[in-house]
Amino acid sequence: MTSQNSLRRWAIPLASLVPLAAIAFAFSLGPSPHRRVADYLRSDAPDAERRAALESAGPEAVWALAQRVVERDLPRRAEAIQFLGTAGEPRVLWALERVLNSDAESPEIRKTAFEAALAVDRRRGLALAEDLAAREDDLGEAARRALEVQERSSVTRPGPALN
Repeated sequence: MTSQNSLRRWAIPLASLVPLAAIAFAFSLGPSPHRRVADYLRSDAPDAERRAALESAGPEAVWALAQRVVERDLPRRAEAIQFLGTAGEPRVLWALERVLNSDAESPEIRKTAFEAALAVDRRRGLALAEDLAAREDDLGEAARRALEVQERSSVTRPGPALN
């Protein structure tokens, strides 16, 4: 009976340590990707420093940023869209295409989203360029330029030898 009383006496204090250990572990992981994105957007640090902080946060921060760039009032939105293009993460194409395909967006933001999508996935970007090339604005010009570059590179690329 004495051993049961001893065990009961320690059960509650030991059980209460589990949530405390979980909290300590969570804090040891550092800020969440969403927090890092918020810090990036609010930071007054130089561009290169902000960008390096976001790059070091990993792919989950890139995903969190993609979820935010569809917000039209996002601070540093053009910079964030450009970052997504250089991150090279195909999972962000949906956000870039949503910005690109919205008529409510400014032509400059749409052009930035197109260039980012082209950087992330060249094949998908060129398919988008074919749809945009008829436009008579900067976005159409960027699309035509992308198609011309592709055409020149396919013409100069050596093909199989014909015998």
